[in-house]
Amino acid sequence: MILTTTEVQIEGYWITACKGIVQGQTSDELLRDAEHIGANAILNTCFDDALDVDTSFHGAGVVLKPLKLPVA
Repeated sequence: MILTTTEVQIEGYWITACKGIVQGQTSDELLRDAEHIGANAILNTCFDDALDVDTSFHGAGVVLKPLKLPVA
């Protein structure tokens, strides 16, 4: 599972599907939620420490595939 705080890209991969928002009260719950919806990466991962919010971790669950580089 790839986690990043960036929103748009991960070098060397393309985003082939956006699965939805994933969330959890722990980072392990965040990862399980992503796996449950079929994501293999979470973009724009954020920790929300506001006292009135139940969900602490959230991000965008996506499917990444490696870019195929031309063979020289």
